[in-house]
Amino acid sequence: MNQINKHRASVDLPELEFNPIFFEQAKRFAAQIADNPHMREQLTREEEQNGNYSKAIIAQTGANSVSGCTGFSAAINLDPTTGVVEAMIRNSCKNVIESRNANTIGGAVFQNSNTGDYFYVTFIGRI
Repeated sequence: MNQINKHRASVDLPELEFNPIFFEQAKRFAAQIADNPHMREQLTREEEQNGNYSKAIIAQTGANSVSGCTGFSAAINLDPTTGVVEAMIRNSCKNVIESRNANTIGGAVFQNSNTGDYFYVTFIGRI
């Protein structure tokens, strides 16, 4: 929060106060879309071969198809569907899931230092 307020001061914006309730809500949404309270999900080789990773992503985002590796949404209500699917579908790294190189679904919460809005990023990759 100190770093955020330093940045805001440098661009003549008023100081922000930390909102723990909204931050916890943002974390819950990020965990929900990752389907894992620890912010990531490691799939087994069998689950990966069965395509369960793409089924999980489709179920969580409401997408018709899955092609891409990163999606994000920045909205006041942190709706896990709005914007995430579109970003994942048009992403340049389409072959990550199709090539079965991905076995991880995750999410993280960030705060925009200019607006103070919390947003989450979901990612698909290999760890």
